[in-house]
Amino acid sequence: MKYFYLFFISIFVSISSFSQSVGIGTTTPDASAMLEVKSTSKGLLIPRMSGAGSISNPANGLMFYNTTSNEIWYNSGTSGSPVWEAIVKDKYWTSSTPGLFYTLNPGDYVGIGLINPTYQFHVKIFDGTKTNNPILTLENNFNSGYTSMLFANSNATDYSMGVDVAEIDNSGTAGTFKIVKGSGLANSSQGDGSTMLRSFSNGITDINNQSRCRVFQQNNTFILGSDDPNGEYGQGVSYAYWTPVYYTSASYDQHGEFALMPYPLGPPLTAFPYNGGVNPPAYYFHEFTASEDGYYQVNARVDFAYVEYTAINEEQAEISPITSVPVQGGYVSIAIMKRDASGVNLMYAQGNKLMASGATNDNGDPVEQNNLAPNVSDVVYLKAGERISIWVWQSIFTNSIPLRVRNPDCNPWVFPPDHDHPTQVYVSIHKVS
Repeated sequence: MKYFYLFFISIFVSISSFSQSVGIGTTTPDASAMLEVKSTSKGLLIPRMSGAGSISNPANGLMFYNTTSNEIWYNSGTSGSPVWEAIVKDKYWTSSTPGLFYTLNPGDYVGIGLINPTYQFHVKIFDGTKTNNPILTLENNFNSGYTSMLFANSNATDYSMGVDVAEIDNSGTAGTFKIVKGSGLANSSQGDGSTMLRSFSNGITDINNQSRCRVFQQNNTFILGSDDPNGEYGQGVSYAYWTPVYYTSASYDQHGEFALMPYPLGPPLTAFPYNGGVNPPAYYFHEFTASEDGYYQVNARVDFAYVEYTAINEEQAEISPITSVPVQGGYVSIAIMKRDASGVNLMYAQGNKLMASGATNDNGDPVEQNNLAPNVSDVVYLKAGERISIWVWQSIFTNSIPLRVRNPDCNPWVFPPDHDHPTQVYVSIHKVS
């Protein structure tokens, strides 16, 4: 037995003195390794245990196989404060040019900054010193293209939001934030049907494709002629009851929300001329139908015409009344009507209530000849499908009197004789929220 121990000690001493590298299964261990184990049929078996609880003062870098989690653990901390971490191959994320994708279970949730995510991708700030920093940053290192996100929906509309890097505002600054219906931030224009919002670098925000419309009334073709040589008269308004206004043209109507509505039973089979009686050609009128819920700014104006002028002496530019409507004491007014889902029209707001007078001045003209142009303005809340129309009232003439749609060319030195004056009867509606 004594000889055996002497033999073992002599081998150990000879190995230690022969080289700092020890080889098992090889006589030429790698010089960079303290121990090289070499085999073509066997592996290395490290200590196995159910957890690290039985290890006292584990050295930094100490390893063992955890039989509970089936992972190799190592101490990344110190012997006094060990931190056990697993050495595992990433079985969840796979790299595939040009991307990285999650492979374990598409229904799993992924968390950053938390261990119990409640959304498919859940990011939580856990460092209070970084609360002012962005949680997610998209950076574009080029001076072109877009920095954007796509909200793709397989059975619904796609939406995109982000910055059009190259778009320049009127100050010459590039970069416009957009929200667009579709899969990309296409070139934008007012009312293009896809751009919902543009916010320029100068702070101006443009909400595209909202309700925007302006319609107006042109002259009444039934009375155009010797009775209306300048094409100034429009719709006739009967005495002492609220009458809906009809509009014959549109300056713009972004979503086609202004449309003809039959009143009361629809247009007659044959048109009849306006003769100044109680049945003017108001057999139809226009209503605005909201396509979405919101608050709408409504502005409307009309002009009642009961005294008209024309130039009779171009050299002296004198004017003289050619048509005078007898005026009783009364008033004219205008109102915004709102039609609810049941089809009932209710007055939402009444505008000016302008008084007329039968008194005349020294020339025999009515003293309030230019004071019959009421207007109304208000913000109306509408649900999708609810409607707005404009109605007027006159109690100054027992027969119908026409609205004035434009001013006459009364002074040829101020306006060319064929100058087309702005309409006097109009309504504009703009969605504000």
